[in-house]
Amino acid sequence: MQQLQIEIVDALIPFLKRNGVLVYSTCSLESEENENVVRRVLAKMPILRLEAERSSLPFHDDFDGAYAARLTRTA
Repeated sequence: MQQLQIEIVDALIPFLKRNGVLVYSTCSLESEENENVVRRVLAKMPILRLEAERSSLPFHDDFDGAYAARLTRTA
């Protein structure tokens, strides 16, 4: 799903105002759908800045695994 996820994020970028925030979040534990997608988007879109990212693991955090990244448009 990585390519589709990148395409979805790419489609949203034109709607972000300067200093607008995009939260990319999945219910996946796979880095291919999480950190790797964010890294590819950041490399492709230098107008975005990673503000924060967080992940949870079901066996560690007592709820379903998930990932979220907060991206801010800088220009």
